[in-house]
Amino acid sequence: MGHRIFAEYVRVVAAELGWTPGEVSDYNCRISGPDAQRLSIYNGDMSHLKAMKGRVTISLHSRIDDHIPCDLRPRRFTLAVDRGPSVAVREVRKLLPAYEQAMEVGIQAQAVRDAARANRLSVTNVVAQTFGGRVTSNDPDYPDVHFDGGEVKIRGSDATFTVKVPARRAAHVADVLALALADSTQGA
Repeated sequence: MGHRIFAEYVRVVAAELGWTPGEVSDYNCRISGPDAQRLSIYNGDMSHLKAMKGRVTISLHSRIDDHIPCDLRPRRFTLAVDRGPSVAVREVRKLLPAYEQAMEVGIQAQAVRDAARANRLSVTNVVAQTFGGRVTSNDPDYPDVHFDGGEVKIRGSDATFTVKVPARRAAHVADVLALALADSTQGA
C-alpha cells in the first residue's frame, strides 16, 4: 500500500474513532486517543514478510503499559486493507472496554510503584543526612548513598550497608546491629 493510501486509511480510522492522527510514515502511524491511549497502525507492505502484503497490523497501547499485567494487555490484530478502515474501527472499539479496565489496573500499579519510589528516596535522603553522605545514584529504583567509610544501597524494601570500621570498634558495631535487627524482626 503506497504512502497516500496508507495515510488515507489512517485518517479515516482516526476520524471514525474521534482520535488525533500523528505523523504518517511509510511504515506506521500513531493515533492519540483519550487518557493517553494510543493506537499504532503498521503498514504491512513495508514488512519483509510476504504474508503481510496488503495488510495492516493494529495495536493499542498507552504510557502506562509497563504497569499493565501482560495477560490484560490487548493483543494486536492484523486485517486485510481491502476490508476497509471501518472494520479496523469496529475491532478497536471491541477492545476498548477491556483495555480501559486494564489501564485502571495499570494506573493503580503505577501509583503503588510511585509511592514505593518516593519512600526509597525519602529513606535515601535520611541516610545521607544521618551519615553526612551524598546520594550517588539518581535512579529512584536503585538509590545509593556514599559516605566516608561506607555506602548504603537501597533495593526494594531492603537496605544493604557496607561500613568500614576500625577493628577495635567492630564488636561494638556488631552489638548495635544485632539490637537493631532484633527490634526490626519483632516489629514485623
